[in-house]
Amino acid sequence: MNRRRVFVTGIGMISPLGTSAAECWSALLDGRSVVAPVPEAWGRYAKTTSTIWAPLPPIDWPSLGVGKIEQMQLDPSGMLTIAASTDAVRDAGITAVSADAKKNTFLLEGQAPDRCGVFMGTGVGGVP
Repeated sequence: MNRRRVFVTGIGMISPLGTSAAECWSALLDGRSVVAPVPEAWGRYAKTTSTIWAPLPPIDWPSLGVGKIEQMQLDPSGMLTIAASTDAVRDAGITAVSADAKKNTFLLEGQAPDRCGVFMGTGVGGVP
């Protein structure tokens, strides 16, 4: 049996409790909740089963690695993926270096591409 080791070196998260894993963790430890009633006006557009929601906080997309072009091209789920990935890379202490500014691509400084990976999960996504 091949026993390959896996190391989690960085965590990224965007949630109603914050725009970074550190913010979310702090809110959880403090017992904070952002659950609120669904806005009454929503009833004009759809009938929902749930009467509560937990909205995302305002997001400063550029500070989370989402540029103007991505904001125009991607749906919110894609932008949240980039933001959480950027948070994870920063949390791991890895520096992303611009490989091609025109294509907005990056290299992870000092990392072997064949030894890096990303695991991403979402409760709601923009992919049909």
